[in-house]
Amino acid sequence: MEGKWESSNRERRPKEGPIFLHATSIALFNFTPMNIKRSRTDTYWITIQLSVYVILVAFITLIVLILSWKPEYQAAIFWGSGVVIQLALAGWYFAGLEIYRNVYYLEHDLRQMIQGLVGPERFWQYETFLAKKSNKIWTDVANTGCFVIAYIAAITLRHALCNKELIGVLVNLPFTVFLIFQTVSVVRLRRKLEREAGSGNP
Repeated sequence: MEGKWESSNRERRPKEGPIFLHATSIALFNFTPMNIKRSRTDTYWITIQLSVYVILVAFITLIVLILSWKPEYQAAIFWGSGVVIQLALAGWYFAGLEIYRNVYYLEHDLRQMIQGLVGPERFWQYETFLAKKSNKIWTDVANTGCFVIAYIAAITLRHALCNKELIGVLVNLPFTVFLIFQTVSVVRLRRKLEREAGSGNP
């Protein structure tokens, strides 16, 4: 029985000939620096994303204090703050988009190069694992969704369409459109990654 098992196990092993060793060396040559670079780059972008939340909390706290000191400039400060908040959120989405682009390059371009070298063996299964989980879209749209709700609520409660604050609404509007565009770009790229990883054909 032991001799039969060893024979069967030996048959399943990849042939360690010159071609296999060459393919393995190329795969490692491509994977190792790319994995290091991708991890370092993604860490930078994730750090930026987390920093956005810290900056927003500090900024909103400062605005509340300024509004208590200078209530006569309430409208200008209020709508000006909306622009700043949207720019910060746009930066958050830009960082997220760059993270997904890094993953897409690794899963789409680099995987195809190495797959042809190592044969049918499956590797880098983390994205496939994530695609099988119940990924929820709200994680990507929550920031924009919250701001849009707050934006509409501010217009309604302050009757901004019927007084001079209409200027503030119009100033914020292009930034809101841009923020929504950034959100859609992130969601589309993420869904593309999930579909390709789920189908097993990145």
